Amino acid sequence: MLLDFNDDDRRGLAYFWELLDAHRDELNAKLLEWVKDQPAFVQLLRSMSPQQMAQSQEHSTALQKKALIDGQWQEYLADAREQGTRYAKMGIEFESWFEVLRAYRVVLAPLAKTHFKGDIDKIMRALAGGDRFIDIGMATIGAAYLEAKQDIISSQGRAI
Repeated sequence: MLLDFNDDDRRGLAYFWELLDAHRDELNAKLLEWVKDQPAFVQLLRSMSPQQMAQSQEHSTALQKKALIDGQWQEYLADAREQGTRYAKMGIEFESWFEVLRAYRVVLAPLAKTHFKGDIDKIMRALAGGDRFIDIGMATIGAAYLEAKQDIISSQGRAI
């Protein structure tokens, strides 16, 4: 099951949170620079003021902490479902989100190496926790995205 965690999983998620929390600004800045160059995200970025982006990041951080540290996933998953629906309605292709996550994972590895000072066990656990977190988010976003796309197609079919 998606949210069935053993002790090793929880430890990995905690290390991932530690890494994420310590390097959030750097990670977000690098990802924002990458996303700005992706045509699929131009509309999304233009639709948000810097204040809205900051508020969105603050909200996401709180939800991530509840999920990763407190084991309270409901609000994070509800937010991920809302995102999936919104992205489908905006016409952002789902594969574009995989590209963002590929970039995210590329940025995480060197941060983990530096943050955990070469401790291979912690690095591997943090990266595994990050992979698990990303997979949970993408599975949730993906399901909502597909449902929204099916609704759009059904509406178009009825209109024809």
